[in-house]
Amino acid sequence: MKIYLITHGLLAKGLVDSASLIVGNHDNIEYFSLTQGIEIDEFKKKVEEKIAKIEEDIICFTDIVNGSPFNIVSELTMKYSNVYHICGVNLPMVLEALLSTEEVNQELISKISASGTSSIFDARLFLKEKLNEEY
Repeated sequence: MKIYLITHGLLAKGLVDSASLIVGNHDNIEYFSLTQGIEIDEFKKKVEEKIAKIEEDIICFTDIVNGSPFNIVSELTMKYSNVYHICGVNLPMVLEALLSTEEVNQELISKISASGTSSIFDARLFLKEKLNEEY
């Protein structure tokens, strides 16, 4: 399995760097950053050229719905049967994907997505409840 992070700005790079700090470097993860001055067609071509060379399953993470990275990957998902697409990337999702030894299928995609949503909560409320449980 390959993991591609495709985002606006340097978010993808930051997520890869952060994941490397936590779980070490992995050869199966790459990032593509859509930054100021890059033409959309040029960016799409770069991403598609990379995807077209890969026969194994690819999980692509994008940042926001209907943004350029999302639109590009959505189009490529329809063209390449080995491409899976998860939108709304965060660090727990990336870690879940990197540490997975499972076959890529809809169940794994759902598991990765759930790891991202379950890590989003009101920490202040969580801590208050935690303190009340202990006393």
